Amino acid sequence: MSDRNASYWIRSISKGNWSAHDLRKLARTSWADLGIDYMVAEQLLNHSMSKLDKAYIHTYMETQKRAAIEQWHGILSGKFVKQGF
Repeated sequence: MSDRNASYWIRSISKGNWSAHDLRKLARTSWADLGIDYMVAEQLLNHSMSKLDKAYIHTYMETQKRAAIEQWHGILSGKFVKQGF
């Protein structure tokens, strides 16, 4: 799916009340509240690392990213189940 199609899909579902960027902000804030490591969250959002981070951090953090996504999925699944979705 292209960026444009994803943005269109999100705008149509929300009836224009929120955007893909709003979802990214919500996820980032929620991950911080859950205690997910700062660098892991930045990687999940595909933010670039600073020059200094690039020089010293040589990992893709796949295990940590997977754990964070599974934790987030559990939270979202619980919310949707409670609301009857």
